[in-house]
Amino acid sequence: MITVQSIYGNISCYDNDNITKEIMSCGGFRRPEIGMILDLLQEGDVVLDIGAHIGTFSIPMNQKIGKEGKLFAFEANPKTFELLQKNINDNNMTATLFNKGVSAQEGFLYLHAKEYKNREGNSSEKRLNTGADYLTSSTQGMDNDAMVKVELVRIDDAVTDNVDFIKVDVEGMELSVFRSAVNVIDRSRPIIYSEYYEPYIARSGENYRNFESFFKSRNYDFFINAGPKKASNNDYTLVRIPGPQYIRGQYDFLLVPTDSKRYPKNFVNWYQHSFVTYAWNRFRNFLKEIKGTITGKR
Repeated sequence: MITVQSIYGNISCYDNDNITKEIMSCGGFRRPEIGMILDLLQEGDVVLDIGAHIGTFSIPMNQKIGKEGKLFAFEANPKTFELLQKNINDNNMTATLFNKGVSAQEGFLYLHAKEYKNREGNSSEKRLNTGADYLTSSTQGMDNDAMVKVELVRIDDAVTDNVDFIKVDVEGMELSVFRSAVNVIDRSRPIIYSEYYEPYIARSGENYRNFESFFKSRNYDFFINAGPKKASNNDYTLVRIPGPQYIRGQYDFLLVPTDSKRYPKNFVNWYQHSFVTYAWNRFRNFLKEIKGTITGKR
């Protein structure tokens, strides 16, 4: 463990981790994304950080909502949770912390913490991306000594407050998290920031249609930051897109109720931005698939 200085305060981190390196080089982790979030938060807000890791988002969000606000943070990995606790305490903050996973189903899952290899192929204690840990029902390939059983909780059972903002980054279990929070989402209509990566979602048996349907049926609009995620500033380019089928790669969606009083004012539509290139490529591939189905050739 090492302690590094960020623009939001001192943060205790894993040594030799990608997240740590980004904090050291940029002054914070994902500063443009955090800048976008902070522009939407207000003092006194109730905020959920699900997949809080060591607190890289929790700390600046807590600073923005102030003492009148409430932060609920969930982190499944016990070692990472210890760092989250330390960082909240060291920065003189108050938060409700849960060392639990979040899922639509109560019970337990197992933590899959990837073990990296050095160049000689030997196990290494130094982790390269601690943010990539995920929960799974399978223990295949896990050593008994390294197996961590994680208790699960539903957001609707853990949080009774009206919620203003939810951040979710849980390596593919995002839809299960949202289904655990149906009452909170339908009652509060919060703005939501969520990781989205199709291979991770598929690992949980989901797809983009399920993701889109959940939010479109609740009258949410989709936005992304089309600018850099990693930067030494808080600048971002907000683009409104029709849905997840229009993107490729790993993105974080900003999901905003169409009737929100905090609906973004400064954004461009996807067809007004170079992002249209991605949308067209996606549509062209879709047409190829249809043609292949009709002709029997792919």
